[in-house]
Amino acid sequence: MVFVIQVNSAPYQCQSAYTALQFSRAVLDNHQIKRIFFYHEGIYNAFVSSQAPADQIDMIAEWSALATDYHVDLLVCISAAQLRGLTQNHHSALLATGFRIGGLGEMVEAMIEADRLMVF
Repeated sequence: MVFVIQVNSAPYQCQSAYTALQFSRAVLDNHQIKRIFFYHEGIYNAFVSSQAPADQIDMIAEWSALATDYHVDLLVCISAAQLRGLTQNHHSALLATGFRIGGLGEMVEAMIEADRLMVF
């Protein structure tokens, strides 16, 4: 089964981003993830400058590890990112390893090719 995951919440805003990460790891044991799309406040999961508090999981590092270990496409919505201060000229310097900028068209393309869409 092929999944597309959409993450709408910031890494420390609520439990959603962590649940999405755990769900993604579980899916990859037996299935495929076409793309993970970071939208709305979810784009903050991609910012390399985010620092986790000492007593919390470093969500940005965990997403990067997932991308590296499983070759998962981590796509950050350019429109949502621009609304939150990520400029077109400097986006590659601001994104953590494994993340890239893209648009809703790539999300729709992935959804067409997937069996399931999960939104967190």
